[in-house]
Amino acid sequence: MFKSSPVLLNCLLTCLLFTACEDKKLENNIIVVRPNMVSNSIYKKLDRETDPFDYFASDTTRKSKTTDLFYYNSLTDFGDTTRSRINICTAYIDSGLLRINIGYSYGFGGKGFNIICADDKYSVIPYQTTDQPSKEKTKPTYKIIKQKLILNKSRYMVGDSIFGYVDFKLIEDQKITHIGKGYFRGKIE
Repeated sequence: MFKSSPVLLNCLLTCLLFTACEDKKLENNIIVVRPNMVSNSIYKKLDRETDPFDYFASDTTRKSKTTDLFYYNSLTDFGDTTRSRINICTAYIDSGLLRINIGYSYGFGGKGFNIICADDKYSVIPYQTTDQPSKEKTKPTYKIIKQKLILNKSRYMVGDSIFGYVDFKLIEDQKITHIGKGYFRGKIE
């Protein structure tokens, strides 16, 4: 058989280490599908709570809560974790893309993030709106620190229920940190 030399063994281990640590960006944005996530107890908890009042909703009846999710943005939240849990999920299909909006509008603006899904891939795009005109015209860039999206189905149609989990950390323009983690649900509009 083969005799193992310490040099050969070290080379082999070094190669394995570099291979295991290489950047997996291409695999980082693939949607994970878990049909059984609809039975997660978090959704029963959400049934007993109501969404915050939505100033811009055409239907003003209070609905069962759609998120148990933390979203933080270092530009506006300053460590406030209470407001970071006030979110509403809406999902719709637009030009063949599944768009999931998670955030909150408070009358004079809003903040949150969109998850845009195409086939089995997705992108997380944070947003912030205010009633003040914006001077900035450049499109922000995001460095992905981590991201994960789990959905209950691989394809959706209008009227389907969507259940999901998201966990991400992004750095916008090398200065603003966006962190989101938690469960959401909704009906595709």
